[in-house]
Amino acid sequence: MKAINDVIRPGFFGDFGPSADRRRIEFDIKNTAAVCSETPVDLVLAGDSIVHFWDEDIYFRNRGVVLNRGIEGDQAQVLACRFPADVIQLHPRVCVLMIGINNTWAILDGPHCTDGFYDEQLICGWVLYLKMCYQRMLHMLQAEGIKCVLCSLLPMCDPVPTYLARSRAAARANQMLRGLAAEEGCAFADFYSAMTGDDGETLCPALSFDGLHPHHAGYVIMNRILDPILDTLL
Repeated sequence: MKAINDVIRPGFFGDFGPSADRRRIEFDIKNTAAVCSETPVDLVLAGDSIVHFWDEDIYFRNRGVVLNRGIEGDQAQVLACRFPADVIQLHPRVCVLMIGINNTWAILDGPHCTDGFYDEQLICGWVLYLKMCYQRMLHMLQAEGIKCVLCSLLPMCDPVPTYLARSRAAARANQMLRGLAAEEGCAFADFYSAMTGDDGETLCPALSFDGLHPHHAGYVIMNRILDPILDTLL
């Protein structure tokens, strides 16, 4: 049995990950409870705000012990740093991993990112960086024998003008994620193509209040795609 002092606590990230710091104490306390009580965990949801708001008690109530470790505003490189604490030491049977939409802010730094288009060299570097973050997390999961579902990033739509460029960046990231899932032998949940509107690249307005975060109608679609995968893995 692990003692409290044996529980992994990554500390605060400061300027590297200010969003993650907002839930650090909460997660340290919850992780300590799960680890020290030796509670078998079936599923951990890891990611950013879209995971954070994915209510485990409503959408995953029949999946056993489900822990949500999503943080609003989090980015892939920060999740990779907190991953040993917030996923690995909980040793779930399956991790549902969805992160990167906040990383899309980086593509707006490109000199030609206007009207939804972006600098090609920048986007290639951005996708490669995201892939490296995912590989780091996947290798941790594989070392512990934890199964993983890689989830696509979601499309975005107005009212925010930058959403078109970020949505197109998400589509490029999803090509990488699909290939990475095949390379690493894990499942891939494609939410993006099921949640776009008539144009095939922006979020269907009926699925979100703000053009970024899905509400119930969006989460229903996500669970409809994810559930058959979980049926196989759990």
